[in-house]
Amino acid sequence: MKVSNVLLRWYKSFNTNYMGYPDRRSGVTSRPWNLLARDTTSEDDFPMIEIPLEPDITTIVGANESGKSHLLNAVSKVITGKGVPDEFGEGRTFSRTDLCHYTSPRNKNAEDWPNIGLQFNELTQQDVKAVGEAAENDALSKHAASTDSVVTLVIAPDQSSATQAHLYLDGHQCQLDASKLAAVRKCLPTVHFIRSELAFSDQIPIHTLHAAFNPAAASEECFDFSVAQRLARLVSTFSISKEKPALNPEQLKQLAEERDALNSARLDTGRAELEMLLFRDVLGITEETIGFVAGLEITDRTHADGLVARWNREIEERLNLSHYWTQDDSFALRLNYKQGLLYFEVTDKTGATYTFRERSSGLRFFLSYYIQAKALESISRKKGAIVLMDEPDSFLSILGQRNLLSVFESLVKAESSGQKCQLVYTTHSPFLINRNLPHRLRLVRKGDAEEGTQLIDQAMLRRYEPIRSALGIDCSQTLFMGATNIVVEGPTDQFLICELIRHFARPDNVNELLDLNALVMVSAESAPGVEKILAASQWGDEPVPATVVLVDSDGAGDQIKRRITGAERNCKKLIDEAFVLQIGKLVSASHPVVTTEDIIPVGVFKEAVTNYLKRWWGELDEEALQKVQAAMDEDAFTQTGIVKGTNDVLNDFVFDEGRSYDKYGVLQEVVALVQHGEITKEDAKALRENVFTVCEELRRAVSASQQAARRESGKQAVKRLIDDFFKQNKNSSSVFNMQLLLERIQRDLQLLGEDGELLDGAIKRLLAELRKLRSGGHHQLKDTLWSAWSSTLSAMRKNPLQFSVHIQEGVPTAAEDEAADEPDRSEETPKARNEESAKPKAAAE
Repeated sequence: MKVSNVLLRWYKSFNTNYMGYPDRRSGVTSRPWNLLARDTTSEDDFPMIEIPLEPDITTIVGANESGKSHLLNAVSKVITGKGVPDEFGEGRTFSRTDLCHYTSPRNKNAEDWPNIGLQFNELTQQDVKAVGEAAENDALSKHAASTDSVVTLVIAPDQSSATQAHLYLDGHQCQLDASKLAAVRKCLPTVHFIRSELAFSDQIPIHTLHAAFNPAAASEECFDFSVAQRLARLVSTFSISKEKPALNPEQLKQLAEERDALNSARLDTGRAELEMLLFRDVLGITEETIGFVAGLEITDRTHADGLVARWNREIEERLNLSHYWTQDDSFALRLNYKQGLLYFEVTDKTGATYTFRERSSGLRFFLSYYIQAKALESISRKKGAIVLMDEPDSFLSILGQRNLLSVFESLVKAESSGQKCQLVYTTHSPFLINRNLPHRLRLVRKGDAEEGTQLIDQAMLRRYEPIRSALGIDCSQTLFMGATNIVVEGPTDQFLICELIRHFARPDNVNELLDLNALVMVSAESAPGVEKILAASQWGDEPVPATVVLVDSDGAGDQIKRRITGAERNCKKLIDEAFVLQIGKLVSASHPVVTTEDIIPVGVFKEAVTNYLKRWWGELDEEALQKVQAAMDEDAFTQTGIVKGTNDVLNDFVFDEGRSYDKYGVLQEVVALVQHGEITKEDAKALRENVFTVCEELRRAVSASQQAARRESGKQAVKRLIDDFFKQNKNSSSVFNMQLLLERIQRDLQLLGEDGELLDGAIKRLLAELRKLRSGGHHQLKDTLWSAWSSTLSAMRKNPLQFSVHIQEGVPTAAEDEAADEPDRSEETPKARNEESAKPKAAAE
């Protein structure tokens, strides 16, 4: 059972539906709950606002005061009777004070109630039976559920009777009093919240954690250890006995000062809600275990240390934080336990350990959201759940928000929550919108005067313009390049590729297309603009971002490819040829593929041109339109590509000579035909194959470009570390410092994968030799030994990824002869290296 629709009337900023019903979702043709409006017999007088929800994730966007938070509260109030928890931890109950202030039937007396409701689909027979029995209605409990069955629950209290709600199912309906409503609510999915204001603690007394598990357990006060020790030392100096029980004035003064200091050093125990979720729901640690550790004496600390070590292994396995916090592949959360306090620490790729106070607040809040989501996975598996979250973007950077999108996707997957979980969240950020799946968006806006909050029709969201306005942002993808980019010639290429990806994308096939959240599709505005875009992305000592270029297979495309790859005379090489793709070499079709538009089946494009002319050239007579259609049916139409063929036809029969048609207008018609399913199955199949083929080749090139960027970044990191080492160690070095340098380089190599294997093997041999030196009593590298080791480091710096080493009689020597025989392929793509390695085999064959 999942929520499919939210129904609202006279609730908070939601008045009634002034926009009308543009469709009849799920075959709904009658809305009997509209008849609940006071003093009316027509369902059209006060229609409810209907906001559909997706079965997995729904993103609510809108400007400030547009009603986003009210929507979340309404969902919670229908199922639980209470809204989203506030800063005090309690949600407000549904009441007459929720009534819209400008509702039409409002009168001078406090008699009117707002109406809120939910529709539920994906019903099983057991769901229908349970709801019917809870409502004590035989007709409902015996009703045979079908795939189209929908349960509608509307909370609409009636002051003249005991009725609190109304229940509808496939033509059946009944009224619910308070007890029946409570019983029905137990059959519905549970409601849970990801609290956006809840941050992770630096430290927490273990007694506080135990009290969070069991409120009956007293939470003992805890104080700063150093202040408590100082007070203990002071008290130990007092000489108190039966004969002399009193303290002198000076001692009393000292004791009072230390008491005040101790009160100031009292640790904030809080409620430990988030920490309890980590231990109980994510790690599966019981209350008895926490109580056992809390009761251990200091002499038993090794037993506690053993448990904490096992907990840390569980954290690493179950959270897998480095997968989601992509800003650091080595990021990890660790526990430390000392003196009755649990410390939460983080480690990163530097190998250093930090407290949360030493890291950004965004990290703390990301960790909070992630742990809350992980805790909800196991809960959702047992019974369907709807998870609500209000504005998670407040504390997170752009990259942190994109990381959070991955957490959201994980929460609703089958392997995480059995696909029984729905997530609804609100946001002001464009970076918390999944650009692969725009159908998840719901845009609400405040209407004029008494209209109140209204839902913007889905068809209006195609190009995100209303969303940009609602979010209050004025930016374009063409202004920015990200860490991973695909540069296309013009805005129509950008529009067509993105829209077709969004049409074909599903949560289970996004990896086969292009993840629009993980890369930036950049329009160069024209073929010559590609060179300017690439030049602007490469300046100073900034690392060059991973970039792939897609150009047309026409003369302009050929020329710009020669220019940006340095093949054209007097042109600087801006990108490797392997990362410049031409559309004609990616896709095979029954007609020449010259531009991106040629991936569209010819029949679909012809129909789009016809629709475009009918829409924007209404004065065009029928005879001219027939001539256009006849010309497009000739073989010559596609010989030089669809774009040029269309331009020639329209210049012959519609435009003045030399005029270009509006490519964007035609492509809008193409997208409309595809989205509405108004193309043949054969054309749909061909278009899908073309889109997936283009995406596959782009993904392959992007992956190679990312690898090349990582390799270059890895080489620069090795050179920087060695340079820093030589600045501090000019004529000698301790063996231990040399060991620390090599271990640091080795950690950085983890990001390079296979490209760092040769260097990693050399470093392992060097580290083994350093350990031998230390065990043999050598603690300093100087004179001849320093000369050998410093020369080895210099050779490593010169060509890190092609470095290997020989060690003879304790002296390392770079294997320069081997490196010289092997060409430096550090700038080649994996595809080029594979082709080179395959040549001898091909020749032998």
